[in-house]
Amino acid sequence: MATYLPENTYTLEEFIKAGRAVTISYDRLSFKERLTNGTEISILNVVNDYMPELKRASVSVQLDKDQYAKYRFKPKLLCHDIYGNPELYYIILLLNGIIDVKDFDQSVLRMLPINAMNSLLSVIYNAERSDIGVYNSEKGTE
Repeated sequence: MATYLPENTYTLEEFIKAGRAVTISYDRLSFKERLTNGTEISILNVVNDYMPELKRASVSVQLDKDQYAKYRFKPKLLCHDIYGNPELYYIILLLNGIIDVKDFDQSVLRMLPINAMNSLLSVIYNAERSDIGVYNSEKGTE
């Protein structure tokens, strides 16, 4: 994992300029079940199993005062602006050891560059999709 040294720190503008195109969703990476009332719930998201790899690929990103004010307590907005997908906020929370959006209150964040987010989520999806598909099909949640 990169350290918080200036040479390993990126700006949010660099992330935004990289583009936004992450299409793999939380749902596609989840084992799901259907409750008796018909509600589908995720019982396990496989991303947690890959956190060491995601952390190694993450970089430190410094938010300026305006960015900090804009994204404080709003990781979904940050992920929408950076990755084009607000569903990925849980990955940013996990990378930063945050459990609740009420604790999303940092000016330096661990984040994945967009190419790393895309490639790692694709690798995870390809490694897990068969098992997820079989399970979700059996549960009627595919």
